[in-house]
Amino acid sequence: MLYYKTRRNIKKEILFLLRYYSILFHSSKVREKEKTIKVDITKLSKNRYLYSFLKFFDLCGYTVFIPNNKKLLRELIEKKGQYTFMPNLLEEGFVKFGEPNKAINISFSAEQLSNDYFTPLFSKYNEKVYHVPICKFPTFYNIYHQIPNKESVKHNKRSVFMAGNIDPVNYQKIKFSGLFALPSRLDVAEYLYGNIAFRKLNSLIELNEFINSLEDEKIIIIDTSKDFRIRGGDLNFIYQSFNFYLALPGVDMPYCHNLIEAMSNSCIPIIHLSYAELMIPALEDNNTALVYENFEQLDEKIKFAFSLPEKGIIRMRENVEKYYSAYLSPEAVVNKLENDSFDKIYIQASYNSVKYLKEVNV
Repeated sequence: MLYYKTRRNIKKEILFLLRYYSILFHSSKVREKEKTIKVDITKLSKNRYLYSFLKFFDLCGYTVFIPNNKKLLRELIEKKGQYTFMPNLLEEGFVKFGEPNKAINISFSAEQLSNDYFTPLFSKYNEKVYHVPICKFPTFYNIYHQIPNKESVKHNKRSVFMAGNIDPVNYQKIKFSGLFALPSRLDVAEYLYGNIAFRKLNSLIELNEFINSLEDEKIIIIDTSKDFRIRGGDLNFIYQSFNFYLALPGVDMPYCHNLIEAMSNSCIPIIHLSYAELMIPALEDNNTALVYENFEQLDEKIKFAFSLPEKGIIRMRENVEKYYSAYLSPEAVVNKLENDSFDKIYIQASYNSVKYLKEVNV
């Protein structure tokens, strides 16, 4: 038994070494772009937020260099689940290992980078810090330059739209953590299912029929865990077809990628105050969002959205577009890090970031 286990481990190690040297070889062939960034990611959680952070620099014309480290490379290869985007760093060809041949434009040490995202938001620190904003789901950045022209959408529904997983096992967790003062995604969805304006749709075909119809002033909630799923490429067009997006919290924290996806398409968020205040800068009521504090106010904000004059909708959509461009887009993040220096840069890590906050609150 020991013999077979040892042989299996040796075989596994040989396969890893072959992959390791193959990756280094192909990495050495990656052509360096005009700009380079060196990032020591060894101490960070290897997840989709980190992938997107590095992808931002790729989209802005950088070659990304990370340490030539066997342990690090093993992590990148073997991560599963939400971490599967990390191996994409190896496959997409915008990451190289070791030291650049050209002058380094930007460099971040392991000590500068942290996943302790929330603690500084709730505390007063003297350090000069930057919180990398929450990002879209990573697949959106692979079609970043293929987003349909907003002018191609003939009209925008005055209805409120939301699409996302509302699995009751996961999407109640946030209200039991005691860390964030807002209702869970499930609580809000179940409350709105009882609203007279709620419109049940059962397929993507029905959703497109609704978008193209004269029917309006409805609440559309698509639970992708049981209703139907919408591909990322289709989502951009659908976001652009609605004026208002119901921004609901994620599993462990208020932040969720669908808020950023919606705002990138100029959707006006309808969002809880606790969530709005976590954005940097905070989303402002009747300016960059419609903000509520309880279910009664949520009803009022939805009625307000339905009755908002066209001029008011255009003004708010323009404000949302400006906010996204100035603070949330890859270009905004890269520009901030190119032109300012920071003692600490905080990168989101979902439940791993929430763990830091739990430790402070024990």
